Amino acid sequence: MRLSGRWQLISLVPLIRWFVLGIFMVQDGQQGENQYGGIMNNRLSPFQRHTLATFIFLLLGLLLVTCGGGGSSGDSGGGPTDAGPPTVSSTSPSTGAAGVGIKAAVSVIFSEPMNTATITSSTLTVRTGSTVVPGTVNCSGNTATFTPTSDWAYSTSYTVTVTPGVKDLAGNPLAGNYEWSFTTSSLSSNGMILFQENFEDANFADRGWYDLSGGTLSSSEHIPSSAKSLECSFLQGGQICSSGNPKRHKFPESDSVYVSYWVKYSSNYTGSNHPYHPHEFYIMTNLSGDWDGPAYTHLTAYIEQNEGTPRLAIQDGQNVDTIQIGQNLVNVTENRAIAGCNGDSDGYGNGDCYPVGVGEYWNGKSYNADKIYFSDFPGQYYKSDWHHVEAYFKLNSISGGKGNADGIIQYWFDGQLIVDHNNTMMRTAQYPNIKFNQFLIAPYIGDGSPVDQTFWIDDLTVATFKPPISSGVSFNPIPSIK
Repeated sequence: MRLSGRWQLISLVPLIRWFVLGIFMVQDGQQGENQYGGIMNNRLSPFQRHTLATFIFLLLGLLLVTCGGGGSSGDSGGGPTDAGPPTVSSTSPSTGAAGVGIKAAVSVIFSEPMNTATITSSTLTVRTGSTVVPGTVNCSGNTATFTPTSDWAYSTSYTVTVTPGVKDLAGNPLAGNYEWSFTTSSLSSNGMILFQENFEDANFADRGWYDLSGGTLSSSEHIPSSAKSLECSFLQGGQICSSGNPKRHKFPESDSVYVSYWVKYSSNYTGSNHPYHPHEFYIMTNLSGDWDGPAYTHLTAYIEQNEGTPRLAIQDGQNVDTIQIGQNLVNVTENRAIAGCNGDSDGYGNGDCYPVGVGEYWNGKSYNADKIYFSDFPGQYYKSDWHHVEAYFKLNSISGGKGNADGIIQYWFDGQLIVDHNNTMMRTAQYPNIKFNQFLIAPYIGDGSPVDQTFWIDDLTVATFKPPISSGVSFNPIPSIK
């Protein structure tokens, strides 16, 4: 333990006292040196001189303490300081904590006040896997706080690291790296995250994707809270993304699926230049195999846009009664298709029906927005800005041996509900146990792309429902991010 400058001076007061007292005792004054006669040692007794010297130097010591003289840098409160390194006393969230809220901040409490200049985003970091989470670091006294730029992802593990670059007020560094991890909560007790994909690295298979055909990540195009996005570039005449895509991801069976993602299109993006395609995202069911194609199944749902107009669609070609093509079988049998060829099951039209080969018919039924939202012109709806898309499919109920027109199909553009149908049908009693269980990213232009064109996808979430506002859980949009 060392003493600060002021206490070192105070400790010398007794020594200085005896030194000055000695001067008083050995020097004699000369007659006539001043108008009052000789100096004090001729007028005061030894006891009086001793008392006066003591009083003078006690007063000197008091002045030193009051004025703070002699203090050295690094003192705190004028007392002794600890020469040892600081330590981490506690953290929040605690080590191994689970179910941490998506808006929680990270805090570290040290054993002593810290030099705030040494606690930065370089010495206090948060990572998920190898990806650094962007955020703001603040420090006051012995507490440092990290606040992420955006909410934590659900059901995700994060690791916090504090490096020896942090120092206390005396300049002592932390002895070594201090690390701990925590895991965030799932979406809510009423639903669940099926999976999330942030497109920060190309290790898609490690995160459950299969039927891979590649996939290019862009570090120049992404939303502010991420570092990369998935890029799909169509070459002129090409039908699929030129560098492939992650393609398929299975998830637990569910009769409802909510999809949230961000999308941006190149300024020259024109789509197919036809009233159909490009397909972008697909949701398949447990009646299809792991490797089946999405175009001819018992049910496939689609999320896409055509010529700038958002579109949700379904097809159930394998359910078509090919003997009674073009007849309305709605009140005749449950062994029929809903999306086309066998009548209008929910009042939204007969759907499309077209032959493919001998004795086989494909179909499709669309639920479109009422106008163009991915516009060619700069402004609120400009296609070459980032936009937040949300879609929700909920299968209709089955009762009394019949399908009921109470299914839900919805689409949100930057938080605005623009497609809203709660009286649709997607299944009949023919397949009452059909459920969604597979998600596909497989952009496709059947007639080939009319030009070289690109779009980007970021921050994908697939869940069982869209969180209501009252739950405090949301995927809030940030409209028109450049």
